[in-house]
Amino acid sequence: MGKFISVKSFSFFLLCPAIVFGQAAKKFEFVYSITSMPGAVPNTYYSSENLFIRDMMIDPPQKVKIKLTKKERQQIENKINEINFFSYPEVYKFERVDTPAVIGVPSVCSKYSVTVFVNEWPKNVSWNNCHGGGKSKNNQYENLQELSELIWNIIVSKKNFKKAKKPRAMYL
Repeated sequence: MGKFISVKSFSFFLLCPAIVFGQAAKKFEFVYSITSMPGAVPNTYYSSENLFIRDMMIDPPQKVKIKLTKKERQQIENKINEINFFSYPEVYKFERVDTPAVIGVPSVCSKYSVTVFVNEWPKNVSWNNCHGGGKSKNNQYENLQELSELIWNIIVSKKNFKKAKKPRAMYL
């Protein structure tokens, strides 16, 4: 007597090959973005395309190919896990541990955004640096800034970034 596999079961195994081997396949990608001024083109890195789009201020945005090493990608993924990124709200609003007597706000505020895709499921967190300083509750702001600095420092350390055309102007 022959064995019968239903079409439903067969399609399940075709769509989920990693389950067949007892381990879920994991694909990690991210998009990192910084906007320095309202209305400016965000400086954005797309890990899936190894592409950084740089705001050139008065010139059209520049596309720079930047490929991260496995080690660099792992550092970023480790940081995302370390700070419990998936527990953050979509729009993080700074909450101070205590209220200092004098609160100053930066004259220029930047907006940051990180979107992480694990197996194509996105999680986006955006935040800004428009607050008067002090420590945040649960160190969340500091954690997001560390993640941002890690990604930014990796990008600017790359040869293609250093060789790329420099902007002819700057925001004040």
